[in-house]
Amino acid sequence: MKRVILLCLLLLLPVSAKAKDTSEPVTGEKIYQLEPVIVTATRYPEHLRNITSYSTQLVSSRLKNFNLLTLGEVLKNFSNGEMKSSGELGQVQTFSLRGSSSSQVLFLLEGRKLNYMANGIFNLSDFPLENLDKVEIVHGPLSSLYGANALGGVVNLIPSFPSTSQRKVSSSILFGERNTRLYSLKFSSGIKNLRFESGLEKKDTQGERENSAYSSLFFHSTFFYQISSQADLKLYLLTQTDDLGLPGPVPDSLSIPKYGNSNVTSLFDKQADKNFSADLNFNFRSEDAKEELSTRFFVDRRHLDYSTKYDFLGEVDEAYSYLTRSLGGFIQYSLSFQKENRLILGGDFSSDLFEAEKNSHFISSGTNLTSSWNPGSSIFGLWGNSSLNKGKFTFQAGARVDLPSNFEKSLSPNLGAIYHLRENLSLKLNYGRAYRAPTFNDLYWPDGGNEDLKPETGQSLETGLSYNNQKFSCQISLFSRYVKNLISWQPLGENGLWQPFNLDHFNSWGTEFQLSYNFKDGTDLDLNYSFNKGEEIKKELVYDDYFTGEKRFEELKRKARFQPEHSFNLNLNLKILPSLSAQVSFNYRTQKLNYYPDYSSYPEIKYLTKRIRPSANFDLNLSQKINLLTFSLKVNNLFNDKTPTQFGNSLSDLNYPNPGRKIYAGVKLEM
Repeated sequence: MKRVILLCLLLLLPVSAKAKDTSEPVTGEKIYQLEPVIVTATRYPEHLRNITSYSTQLVSSRLKNFNLLTLGEVLKNFSNGEMKSSGELGQVQTFSLRGSSSSQVLFLLEGRKLNYMANGIFNLSDFPLENLDKVEIVHGPLSSLYGANALGGVVNLIPSFPSTSQRKVSSSILFGERNTRLYSLKFSSGIKNLRFESGLEKKDTQGERENSAYSSLFFHSTFFYQISSQADLKLYLLTQTDDLGLPGPVPDSLSIPKYGNSNVTSLFDKQADKNFSADLNFNFRSEDAKEELSTRFFVDRRHLDYSTKYDFLGEVDEAYSYLTRSLGGFIQYSLSFQKENRLILGGDFSSDLFEAEKNSHFISSGTNLTSSWNPGSSIFGLWGNSSLNKGKFTFQAGARVDLPSNFEKSLSPNLGAIYHLRENLSLKLNYGRAYRAPTFNDLYWPDGGNEDLKPETGQSLETGLSYNNQKFSCQISLFSRYVKNLISWQPLGENGLWQPFNLDHFNSWGTEFQLSYNFKDGTDLDLNYSFNKGEEIKKELVYDDYFTGEKRFEELKRKARFQPEHSFNLNLNLKILPSLSAQVSFNYRTQKLNYYPDYSSYPEIKYLTKRIRPSANFDLNLSQKINLLTFSLKVNNLFNDKTPTQFGNSLSDLNYPNPGRKIYAGVKLEM
């Protein structure tokens, strides 16, 4: 490993700047930043100045200089959201916006929903970064277009696809400490009207802690066929296999678990995934490009195996198998008329099946118990969205109705207005209502699910300013959110059974700011800041007498958990020499809170506050381009700050530690 780092350091010396620089255009023309064209906020390509919600677009060509390793790293450094991680490479990473829970943020694959039906979240580790072209993030409710789970916002992952039939090959190798290796290979070509692209991404690491080893393999392939000048067909395939250990949080030194040690909660918990999805898109445009018809059909299959070992009145070996299958599609019609006025109508359908099996082996008695549950659901949605331009004003309105099979129907409206102060300066106002659907675990968990649950519902109001020119762009937003019917598990069922109920409320207000600037010499700067003041109203069990069966609950109003009030990111891409550049990423978070029950005064139950202290993280990357090769030296967490981003399971444990300093060296070939 030391030899690899030394080699890269030698290659990064300034003397190599005499090599041919292929990073600049052959014409010598300057590169300017163009105003982003975003699809997610309206389901149709639209300039940022015409979008009423606070929206950002992250483009791979701008991110690749930073040599980012995971989708979680992208969102942590380049967005106003909050990324939580349960460990290093391969461990679960989730994302939230404006104080929402991670299950209230809808993740899309080019418009198709990705959130896991069992628990409602999307694991950022389940997407190959090498295949990412753009990430579009819309803050605030967007159920008016996408339905369930778009309560806090939407993140749309747009994969790359071959734009020309020219043959291209790229490959990269990256080595890091603790036997970490990342490999990628991508090939694209074309024959007449057919273009295709395929790629592999493999990751392996020993992990920083015991039982945190990870191995994964992603394969993706895109086929694009130009039927005519007006019609095209695209097929996207994605497979993932992985194996990983689940060490859990660092335990309290006074209560080390039987099957863990002083560094990990578990030495035995394991997980394996096998996922496959296929998306087929057809698009047709009229000759004058005023009308467009888009359709999609998809299939998605995910298989997760989980095994654990614990001590509960004796040793227990337990294995879970979860199989989810989804299929569905959508159709959308858009019409443009009279100076960019637009009407969009669409409908979608999906059918979800969930097969779960649990096998428990009680070692002392030799007893085996098996249980299974097999719920399913379907949902049909209709939406409409319109945009009307009148002089300096743009008005937008949209609504969607969802008709699910397993919970009550939902109507989600959205209204927005824009006043164009100048051609590149806009004042915006937006109001929306949205919802999060109960998950399969909430509805159908054996001996605990509640099929009478309602969706979590919320509304948001925001106003903002956006400005964009060829070199500089910024936007600022002031928002207010209120969410009710939050689902909480409490012992309110029959005979004190713990079940989920619609009990809690949440409200917050805050501001978000984003700025990008391109300097003359190829240097560029991105920064964003957010302030979020949140409050939760949660119904908690405050008295529980086992002998008399008496229980008392109170509504506790307190500062919202998990969300830092202030967060700040800065990313600087510095061009030192024509072929030598340096990238610096810095992010800062103020403290985060969580609340845990204290039974020391039983049957009275109090709630104590646990804090994660403020944290600051620096990442550094150096890149040297020599002809077709790019050599890199990357240091993550330069100052070795191990402040967690994710709370643990109890008041006394030491949470999930942030991975320490890690050095990588690599090379990439593009031809």
